[in-house]
Amino acid sequence: MGNARRLGATVFAVATAVAVSGAGAWACIAGPTLEVIPRQANAGSEVTLKGVSYNRNPVVVRFNALDGPVIGTIQPTGGTGTSSNWNLEGTVSLPADAKPGNYVLVATQPSTDGKLTQIPTRGLVSISGTTPPVVGAPLGTEPVERPVGLVKADSVSTGAKVLVGLGVAGVAMFLAGIAALAASRRPAAVAAPARPSR
Repeated sequence: MGNARRLGATVFAVATAVAVSGAGAWACIAGPTLEVIPRQANAGSEVTLKGVSYNRNPVVVRFNALDGPVIGTIQPTGGTGTSSNWNLEGTVSLPADAKPGNYVLVATQPSTDGKLTQIPTRGLVSISGTTPPVVGAPLGTEPVERPVGLVKADSVSTGAKVLVGLGVAGVAMFLAGIAALAASRRPAAVAAPARPSR
């Protein structure tokens, strides 16, 4: 039993060391960032883009997709050589015909041969209407078939019930395993020696 415990502790220590060293290696890899200011704007208006960890190639900004329409090109500044410590700051104009909703701006850095030199980065922007809302205007109409009151028990789907049942069964099996493990570790009672008959 002692050898098994030592082996388990050794395996745990090695796994922990590998996980910690791997996490440290991943922590050193920082990709480029993209921040959209302001995050909510009207269609056709300008927004400012800021970011770090770019290289010196021009950044092409596309609207709502990796192959979407190009809405601007920004030259990174402040870096040195071919490193990835260049900063991004510039403005782009949102499409004037964009409908209200949430969109992404995608920043890519193609090289002279057309290949991407950085991981594409995305920034979220919410486009409102082209006119500001009227003060005191109603927020919207009430949904026609909106449920009133608490959710009824019969509205829970069968899939949700199955998942709950599996969760309860898993907890029960876990507790049964712990009980079996505890029972196997109890020392067996030593039988008293038989008395010689007279």
